Amino acid sequence: MDSYAGLPEHERLAAVEAVRDAFAAAGELTADRLFAVDLDPERPAAELPPPAAGLSERAARLYGELLGRCCAHVVEQLTAEPSFAARAAVEQARAAERTRELVEDVRERVGPRPGAAAVDFERRYAEFMAATHCRMGLFGLTLGRSAVGGRVAAGDGLHQPAGQR
Repeated sequence: MDSYAGLPEHERLAAVEAVRDAFAAAGELTADRLFAVDLDPERPAAELPPPAAGLSERAARLYGELLGRCCAHVVEQLTAEPSFAARAAVEQARAAERTRELVEDVRERVGPRPGAAAVDFERRYAEFMAATHCRMGLFGLTLGRSAVGGRVAAGDGLHQPAGQR
């Protein structure tokens, strides 16, 4: 914060009064209003009315700094309340739902992505190839679904040593 010790007292008081007037004109800064600006203290400060004409340049800078600090304090007070965590979770769930709805709306407007047909074809082709070639003929012996984990099920004579067949 800039040093305002050299600023005449009447100008400092005028800056403080302008901040008070700005908050009074804005009405109550409720949790709903603060959540609407994503708890960013700079946003309500930007939305509050500017100081009345007549403040000197340094007094206007003091007004801006005081306004920013007051808005930050209001947000800090809200987040310190015991009910804040529950309210924040509700607001977060609402925001996630709004985001999901917006994404669905964009998908409907834009249509399927260009590669979606190719991905669908690849999936169907892979399923077709797996179903068609799930059996393997090896030296006259057909292996298929009886294979377990890459090995042929017991009892088919393939796991026995060559001398025991």
